[in-house]
Amino acid sequence: MISLTDVKKVKQGRLFATIGIFMMATGSFMACLCNSSSGIYVGNALLILSLALTTYGFTYWRP
Repeated sequence: MISLTDVKKVKQGRLFATIGIFMMATGSFMACLCNSSSGIYVGNALLILSLALTTYGFTYWRP
């Protein structure tokens, strides 16, 4: 039987995975297309953060 906490974790995982994917797209564009070094560093930081978010999200949500 599926408990309420399992459903909550799946919804939370889906949210984190979706946010991580959009953050990854933004970070990759910033890291590749920015001319300033600060923009590149922010893009790289977004990529690292998005990896953590998507890993956590896809741990609980498996589409």
